[in-house]
Formats: sequence, structure tokens, C-alpha cells
Amino acid sequence: MGSNFLHFNGMKVVFVEAKGTSQYPHNGLAYLAGNIGSRHSAKIFDLNILDVSEEELLQKLWEEKPDLVGFSMKSFNLKNTLALAKKVKSATGAKLIVGGPHITLCANEFFEKDNGGVFDFGFQGEAEIGFAKFCDAFGKKGEYSKIPGLIYENGGKMVFNSNDFIGDLDSIKFPDFGRFENNIDFGKHGGYSLLTSRGCPYQCIYCSVSKVSGSKWRFRSSENVIDELKRAIHKYGIKSFQIIDDNFTLDMARAKSFCRLLLKENLNLRWHCPNGLRADRLDEELVELMKKSGCDSVHLGVESGDEKVFNFINKGEKLEDIAKAAKLLKKHGFSTTGFFIVGLPLETKKSVKKSLKFIDELGLDGVKWSMLVPYPKTFLWDWVLENGRFLKNFTDGQHFSKQEGVEPTFETDDYSVRQRINSYKTANLSTGSYYYVFQRPNNKILFYSKYALYLLRYNPSLFFKKTAKKLNPFSRSRKNKQEMKFKEIITEDLKPYLPGNSADFSIRNFMRALIFSPGFACVFLFRLNHSLSKKPFSSKLSRLFNALRFYLFGVDIFFTAKIGPGLQINHPLGIVIGKKAVIGKNCSILSGVTIGSRGRGKNSGVTPVIGDNVQIGSGANLFGDIIIGNNVFIGAMALCNKSVPDNYIAYGNPLIMKPDKFSEEQSKS
Repeated sequence: MGSNFLHFNGMKVVFVEAKGTSQYPHNGLAYLAGNIGSRHSAKIFDLNILDVSEEELLQKLWEEKPDLVGFSMKSFNLKNTLALAKKVKSATGAKLIVGGPHITLCANEFFEKDNGGVFDFGFQGEAEIGFAKFCDAFGKKGEYSKIPGLIYENGGKMVFNSNDFIGDLDSIKFPDFGRFENNIDFGKHGGYSLLTSRGCPYQCIYCSVSKVSGSKWRFRSSENVIDELKRAIHKYGIKSFQIIDDNFTLDMARAKSFCRLLLKENLNLRWHCPNGLRADRLDEELVELMKKSGCDSVHLGVESGDEKVFNFINKGEKLEDIAKAAKLLKKHGFSTTGFFIVGLPLETKKSVKKSLKFIDELGLDGVKWSMLVPYPKTFLWDWVLENGRFLKNFTDGQHFSKQEGVEPTFETDDYSVRQRINSYKTANLSTGSYYYVFQRPNNKILFYSKYALYLLRYNPSLFFKKTAKKLNPFSRSRKNKQEMKFKEIITEDLKPYLPGNSADFSIRNFMRALIFSPGFACVFLFRLNHSLSKKPFSSKLSRLFNALRFYLFGVDIFFTAKIGPGLQINHPLGIVIGKKAVIGKNCSILSGVTIGSRGRGKNSGVTPVIGDNVQIGSGANLFGDIIIGNNVFIGAMALCNKSVPDNYIAYGNPLIMKPDKFSEEQSKS
């Protein structure tokens, strides 16, 4: 098979990722495709991002006529992968090989109990080097024993070659996302997936990362990582990226070096850290550098707000570290999400309530709950064997799922399956993640009614607390606090329109500015529109305020834009502030300025970000994923499609930039 490729003495390899819960292009398969060399042909079919039916996939694979089909396998996706592999083998007649986290963790058990002759080969551990050697030696059985990590049959028995983790990560080639069957729109998948380090030296009792990727932390040089980003910009046109390391900030000096180099190269990329950072590996300098270099959101691994539970899981940090990091990230304007786990050892029903209280104290922007699943070769696995009982195979477990209910794989005498499920639902409902408990109806009234009933069942105290706040007009609820904050912001907005630039929020001053200063009226209508858009059943009123501002003053500001306090608009006619624009505090805008996009066409997803104390001249146009620093002056009619550093002047078309010595001295003072 694959004889039509023999003229270049290479193999035709196809990689397949079975349907699972991932929403991102498979980074590991992209690495394998990028490292097998030019002698071999490779194509990737990732069913998590490729919209094809199983029948269409089998037809495509039959047409490809591959020599070898490789599958990546996660533990929870074992059954799906095996079922699909059987059909692929029947349709193509090709040899099949399987790797991934599950094979690295449980290779012997898989080939002894689960495989059933479906896969001819396997691979344990990191395969960028070994798999390339296997492709070169394919069919030469005498060479198989020399290939690290390879699993193969010899004399009726499976042979498991040992494998070492790759020491020099700079030595391997970059992942090749061009080998995917479909052209990837990275913007739809959270940005370009970037892996800058591997391994974890910590021994959290529930985690298998140190078993899969090694307990020694290995990292790429900042220069090597930046080179990959430059290549991705050129080859795929990326606008953002996400760092998917398990321990990106373990070496804080190295993380700072990366941020500084990213700033120096001026790649103009937004980025975030969705895989969880350690709270004790963040400091003020690092957080500032991350923000300046384009990072806007991070996830923190918290796991539990119950101190007794938290200390038992052996994370090597304290709850005080979590609180300190959350405060630091909030101070610098990061969107922060916390990872939490339901079902940890020593947990009780009260533990979830303690976690919910801790979440309120942290002021997190988002929370993601997982159901605990023990993995072999971890401390937790042995703990369950000694203190509990398994109810199903761990490969049937799910950490979370929107499609089907999540059930524990084990229980203990003092914490039953039913109690664990109730805790999981209580946790998700109490933090707004209803979609992990029930599917949202299209009708708003039906949705809120259903949400109320679920909350009444699983967290009645929270239900009555929320109801009491809504019904009591004298309670100092979150609504009152939001109104106070609204007044504070309006007071800042009022400053530029009062003599002496000192705000005195009186009804007289407010009404005078509202009537005689169209710029202030525009900003006030935006604030009102933005506030109304967050409340149910108010969308029509929100659209009315938006239309009123546009027809009265010729200003189009999307309510999804983020605008800091103290914005001054002079001569508002013809101003457009796009749906994803971000504007800092105390900025000044003149007539005819366009910032970002109205939300239509190819530029609808761009995100201009503007710092504090920025002045923008009339007719200037700011577009693209650009970052404008603090204390910047942008001249009239400037076409600004590039990022501008702090304390700079930018003008002209094409854009000219130069340092503003006066602004720099002012900012220092």
C-alpha cells in the first residue's frame, strides 16, 4: 500500500485524533508531523476541530491510502479511539500505531487487556525523535529494538522499548499545523497553541503530569520560542497565542526574559495562559511584564478553598499564596479564572461551601470545576485503594462534560457517589456554570425559571439570599455597590468638563455638562448603555440608547468596548469605537477618530488596546490587534496599524513613530 509514494522512498503517514472534549488543534500530532522529515508525507485529521462524519473520514482515509495511521489516546477517550481505529484498519488495511498520555501511563495494561489486535505498534513518552526513526526504519524489524519508546510485536510477545525524555527541547523542530486536513483559524480556538516547557517537579497527589512528561522540568530558550511565533505569524497569520505549559512560570527569571524579548521584538500578539499557573510563582515584576507584553487572562490552579483538603493534596503552596496572586492579577487588570476539583480526599459537603466562600474573597472572573478522577501510578490511586472503592474503570471517568452527566469513578464510606454528584452540581450552579448541569432553553423566562429551580434544589440558602437581595430595596447588595462604582466613574468622566479639572459631582454640574458638552453626553450614554446591556430583558432599551447617541452626536460606541474613567471627547462627530476596543483612563479623542471595527467584515475580531493618558487627533484611524502604550500622542489623520510604545508620538500615513521626551519625563516624575 502507498506504492505511488515509493518514487521518493518515503512513507505516507496519517494521524487521527478521535472525537473528545478538546477544542484546540492537537499540538502533539503537529509536533510529530513537523519532525518526521521531508522524506515522509503526513496529514492530520483532528475530529475535534474537523467537521466531518465518521463515514466521510473513512472515505478520505481510503482515498489517502496511507502506509501508517497514528492515533493519540487519552484515558477518558480510550473506547472512542479503539472503536474508530477498528473501522480505519478495516477501511485502509494500513498498519496502526497508538501513542499519547494513556499509552505512556498504561502501555502494558492496554496491549494486554484492551487492544485486541487493533494496533500493531505503540509509542511511550515523547516521540518527536523516536517516531521519526521509526518512519525511517518502517518494515525493517531488525531496527525496531534501537528505537526508543517503540512498542512492537516480536515472536508473539509485545516488546516495550525504554524511552528517555528529550533534554534539549530547542533541538526538535517546530510543530507543523499546516499538515492538518483543514486550514486552522487559530482565532476560533483560543489562539496559536504554544508549548514552551515540559515536565513538572511537583507531586500533587492527583496529577499524572510528572509520570507522562517527567518530573524534571525542561524548557526552551526564549529565542527559540520567539522564532516559533515569528514563523507562525508568517505561515499562519496568527494574531494571538496561548501558552499551554503545565509550569510556564516555574522559573520566573526565564518567564520574565520571554516577556522582555516579546516586547523587544514587537510582534503585536495578544496571549493568555489557560492551562493554570502556580500562584507562588508570580511576583509583581513578572505580572507587569506579562501584561505589557500582551497577556490579558490567566488561569490559577486552586483546587479547594478548604484548607485541610488543600494542604493534604501536596501542592507545595498555601491558600495565602492563592489570595496574594489573585489580588496581584486583579490589580494589573487580568481576567482570572480558578480551577477547582470536587471529590478530593478529606472533602465533605461543607468543603464546597468553603470553596465558594473563598471564590468570593478572591474576586475571580471565572471558575471551572472538575470531578476528581484517580489515575494509576499516583498517590491518589493508592489512597483510593486503601480508603475507598472503585465503581468503574478510570477510563470511563470524565472531569467535566456539557454533553452528558459527570459521575465519580469511586466513593468512600463518608462521601458517597450521590453526595459527590450533588457537590459537583452545587458548585457549578453557584458559580454560574449551569451548562455543566443542564442545557439552556432558548426562552429567557424558561431559562431563569429552570435555573432558580435547580438552585433551590442544590443550594437553597444561596437561592433565598439572592432573592432577598432582589426584593429588599434597602439592602447593601452587589447592585448598590455597582451603582456606587457607576457614580465614581461618571465623576471621573465629568472632570475634563469642569473648571480646574477637579470633579464636584453635583446635580447642577452633571446637568450642565450633559446639556452643553456633547462629548460628556456621549460617554454618559455609553455607560448607561453598557450597564443596561448586562441586565436581562433590557436589550431593547440598550439598543435605544445606542441609537440615540449615534443619531444625536454621530458617535458609534459598541457597548462591548471597555472604556476607562475620565474619557474626554471633543467634537464627537464621526467617532467610531469598535466592539472589542479597550481604552485606558484619562484619554482624549477628537472628531472623526476610528478605533477598531464596527463588527462587520474581515476586521470584526480585532482588538485595539489603548493605555492611559493617550491623546488621539482628529481623523486618526487605529485598527488591527495593536497595543498603544501610556502617555502617547497620535497625530491628526494618522493611519495607526502598529503598536506604539509608552511615551511616543505617532503620526502620518504610513505611520511614523518617535519618542516623546516631554511625556517620558512627565511619566517618570
